[in-house]
Amino acid sequence: MAASLGDAPAPGGPAGVATVSRHGLPAAALEDLVAHARARFAARDLPGAVAALDDALASAPERADLWSMRGVARSRQGDHRGALEDHEEALRRDPDDLGGRVGRGMLRLRQRDYLRAAHDLQRALELLPPRSDRATRLRRALDRARGSLGGTVVRGFRVPRASGEGPVEG
Repeated sequence: MAASLGDAPAPGGPAGVATVSRHGLPAAALEDLVAHARARFAARDLPGAVAALDDALASAPERADLWSMRGVARSRQGDHRGALEDHEEALRRDPDDLGGRVGRGMLRLRQRDYLRAAHDLQRALELLPPRSDRATRLRRALDRARGSLGGTVVRGFRVPRASGEGPVEG
């Protein structure tokens, strides 16, 4: 997991003994911040979760998962613009970040941007095991986006009505 955090051996210390994030925070401290953010989220303390994620992102801005997590918390707070910015940042850092795809797709669906929602949700489905519970929920959201488009051609995209008819094309 250290490699995914962008960790390197601590300055002056032997490899494998201590690691620090790219910005100097020990990896264990970073993971403590992430665990604290998850605990705050679970306790429905969304401002606390966002604050912990702000601190984690200050140390590890390269981690797409942290941007996605903060996007979810901000969305639940009603800050949909900020949430969308976080999900887009996650996808700039990792185009296959599942949280970023799902989060941005659901926000776009909420904004009635059905075409782009369908694109994000279709890509998210491609990243998931097909028979997972999460894939089933995403297929329902994707069907909602596609149904709102009516199976028509919009801006060069053919959007099928049902999820079994294939991917969104563009």
